[in-house]
Amino acid sequence: MHAQANKVGPDSEDTYDDTFWMSLDGVCTALDNVDARLYVDQRCVYFQKPMIDSGTLGTKGNTQVTR
Repeated sequence: MHAQANKVGPDSEDTYDDTFWMSLDGVCTALDNVDARLYVDQRCVYFQKPMIDSGTLGTKGNTQVTR
């Protein structure tokens, strides 16, 4: 397991490429903004990886409705 402290999003796809995502068994995040959370969630869905997200209030269930 390796912790990462880099920005995630479309701009970081040269760092977090398909090979990176395919190598993961799961993803645990503590991201500081909604855009980053949505991006990582989309990548986890695409690559069928489980994701646990923990914010400043600890682990809690959440739902994000998008259209």
